Amino acid sequence: MNRNIEKAVGHERNIMAITTSIRGRATSRLTNLSEKGPDPFAASRLCWFLGLAGEGQTPIRKGSRTRKDRQGSILVLSAIALMSMLLVAAFCVNLTQLATAKTEIRLACDAAAKAGAVVLGQSQSTTQARAAAKNIAQNHAVSGIQMRVSDADIQFGNGATLANGKYDFRLNVQPLNAVRVNTKMEQGSLAGMGTYVFGALSPTQFSLNYESVATRVDHDLCLVVDRSGSMAWDTTNVPWSYYQPSGAQPIIQFYFLPPHPTHSRWAALKVSVNTFLNEVEALPFQCKVGLVSYSSNFVFGLFNSVASTIEDDLMTNYSSVRASMDAIGNKEIIGNTNIASGMQSAITVLTGNQARLTAKKTMILLTDGLKTQGTDPLVIAQAAAQANITIHTITFSGQADQALMAQVAAIGGGNHYHAPTPSQLSVVFSTIAKTLPAVLTQ
Repeated sequence: MNRNIEKAVGHERNIMAITTSIRGRATSRLTNLSEKGPDPFAASRLCWFLGLAGEGQTPIRKGSRTRKDRQGSILVLSAIALMSMLLVAAFCVNLTQLATAKTEIRLACDAAAKAGAVVLGQSQSTTQARAAAKNIAQNHAVSGIQMRVSDADIQFGNGATLANGKYDFRLNVQPLNAVRVNTKMEQGSLAGMGTYVFGALSPTQFSLNYESVATRVDHDLCLVVDRSGSMAWDTTNVPWSYYQPSGAQPIIQFYFLPPHPTHSRWAALKVSVNTFLNEVEALPFQCKVGLVSYSSNFVFGLFNSVASTIEDDLMTNYSSVRASMDAIGNKEIIGNTNIASGMQSAITVLTGNQARLTAKKTMILLTDGLKTQGTDPLVIAQAAAQANITIHTITFSGQADQALMAQVAAIGGGNHYHAPTPSQLSVVFSTIAKTLPAVLTQ
């Protein structure tokens, strides 16, 4: 046993001697590496392998410091990437805000210019036109800021057609038929500058400037009037009632007579059309006016009528239209109501040889009754809309189909008016003449 113990002790001494020798050589090697500037990680791994950590220190574990370094680097990179994404998002929001503001200021400017042009034509007053433009402008907001324009931002002049079909605004040139509006969001303007949503970015504010010109341009108008038998009735709104100052007489006798020159629906229409033509003549721009009349294809012995007639093509001399209205009223008016035929003839007028390419085309359709013959007027209204013809409709008397005429006007992009009395009929025609739409020319 003692011999075995002695052998074990001998082996242990040999191992310790070998270890001491290796440590000595390693220390010498480390000294040499330090002098030559070695890879510090290689030295660390060698010290760890040999257990040469300093006293009270934990031996370095392979790869532990590298992993922590990587984790810290990822956090820093993530923070930088997140900040970059936020900056890009803020920049995109500001760009979107600016694009929206440009659209809003354009809409405000266009609306103000059109309002000024319409009121200028109605009132013949630059003061009222300027007030209307300012009022419409301030009803708009640009990037949340109420749009306001000064008197100097609203100018008046003449919109003249050039050889290429475009319009030229000539400041303060008579006749005044155009309004130029300049809407601004800039330093010193009434609206001030716009502010970006993300003000932390530079720049923090933006400025905008937009200009519009609205001109009351030439118009081509076609009056489409009802000459069916009911237009000879009086204005009491009672069916088959004729003016009879000398006492009651058989209705059939009046049916084949001309309408009463002052107490019939036709007489009221003639007065209203004359009022309309007077208003159009006074406008500061040129209109061409045509006339179509309609009833139905009807034959009774020596009496007959046709569905529609182009009484006058488009012209600037309205005396011919007045003469045609007189001529129709000087003979019997008979037949039923083929509204669609009259509308189709009006489309022919407004798209014919006398129609102007640069003119706004408008049909003004009147009826005092119900559709009794012909195609559905809604179908013809669709065709007119495709030809860029605006349709205003007027129903005269309590027997007229207001619902149908309202639909026709809606399809034609116009307005429907109802006039139960002669005085109201004149007001309607006057209103249409005064509110012929302005057209944006710049």
